[in-house]
Amino acid sequence: MRSPHSPEPLEAGGAVEAGTLGVLPRELRLPAASAQLVIVREHVERAALAMGFDDRAAHEIVFAVNEAVTNAIRHGRPDETGTIGLLIEHGGDGLTVVVSDSGSFIPSIPDGSPMAEHGRGFVFMSSLMDQVDLVRCPEGTLVRLRKHRNGSHANGGDDRV
Repeated sequence: MRSPHSPEPLEAGGAVEAGTLGVLPRELRLPAASAQLVIVREHVERAALAMGFDDRAAHEIVFAVNEAVTNAIRHGRPDETGTIGLLIEHGGDGLTVVVSDSGSFIPSIPDGSPMAEHGRGFVFMSSLMDQVDLVRCPEGTLVRLRKHRNGSHANGGDDRV
């Protein structure tokens, strides 16, 4: 896998379309600004639907990636060009999304209160995805999110609400 810290930039309109699965992995470099979240959500949703995920699973993927990108914007550090990275890969039975920034991850103490506004991002991501990995490296921080297409969920495959 190429480093998400130095992908070729893509235009925001270059999102994955249903007939272009052979084009994945797709990479974006986005300004580290909350206004970019809409581009991220649309791009990831198109990729998930193109991969054959149903609407519910696509929504779960989008929600988890939105949380990871929000964390990179708020708590990470952009690269020297002011951007963070988004890499979407497909392989086998699933989709992997890697969000990268150039900052050093500093773990916080989660606020366990039900009304907490911060500190629950990894809990949300882990509940929606089959695998969530946090990777600290010299270039920065990577959050790798993986969802299998075979219908399994992080909650053990139970689709009940």
